[in-house]
Amino acid sequence: MTDHGRTTPAFGHVDEDSARATRDMFNAMLRWKFILLGVILVAGTGLGWLFAGMPGVWAALLGAALSGAFALTTVILGQITADKPIWVASGALLGGWLAKMVILFAVLIAVRGQDFYNRYVLFGVVVVAIIGSTAIEVREAMRARVPYTAPTQPAARRPEDAEGPEGHAPGQ
Repeated sequence: MTDHGRTTPAFGHVDEDSARATRDMFNAMLRWKFILLGVILVAGTGLGWLFAGMPGVWAALLGAALSGAFALTTVILGQITADKPIWVASGALLGGWLAKMVILFAVLIAVRGQDFYNRYVLFGVVVVAIIGSTAIEVREAMRARVPYTAPTQPAARRPEDAEGPEGHAPGQ
């Protein structure tokens, strides 16, 4: 879009530096979340077996699966929308969150009253995953070098820019 020879960005334009920095941030989140999920899977399964036997193992596996799906969905949506305007990225993340809540309630309703898992182990695994995932997101967002503004070239001086207060050039 041009305005008297000056180039202005389109509404919601995201410059390449911001998109790259945002993708780098989400890539770092992805790496750390895979590590977190591995630790949760191993530790949760071991502790679940120790405290509740086989139902504890199933609860830890279910909790790790739910946590993994939720954490990875957020990061993947962030990577996909890194070069989109903030309103598109926010809409995608909010829509993803709503879909995850529907899935969570559906899973919880489906396993309600079942005795193959221990609900306390499931709760513990999910809480640890939420706290760990949030800590990773905050840490990486604070460390990210995402520019808030994009530098632009100064506009060339035009004769009409030099007009005085009454529409006359200075000195007339």
